[in-house]
Amino acid sequence: MKQMMTTLALCLALAGCKASAQVGAHTATIEAPASVNRGEKLIFRVTLKDSAGNLAAGVVYQWKVSWDGVEGAYHKGKAGEEQRINVKGAPGPASLRVYGYDAGGNLAEIAKHDFKVD
Repeated sequence: MKQMMTTLALCLALAGCKASAQVGAHTATIEAPASVNRGEKLIFRVTLKDSAGNLAAGVVYQWKVSWDGVEGAYHKGKAGEEQRINVKGAPGPASLRVYGYDAGGNLAEIAKHDFKVD
């Protein structure tokens, strides 16, 4: 019982025991618009599936938007949940990238969505 309580406390201390997207174990699909207007929000949803094709709801992933003239920061998202961010940068091309962890524990791209800022 004491070992289980110690394990639980350690797990809670290490980011709440959330499952993270893994390269090779998860595939990502991004639902996002083809274009957005400056002054609005980019709203999107990422769906993750495991290697058997089953939905992996609630799995944590990283995402980043590269805007024309502005390099974005990394954000955390959960599979199946709507994400939103204020549109930044100049009008032109932009891209949303979704990342998971590779076997070495490094972030690696698992999906990309190109869009246009008007």
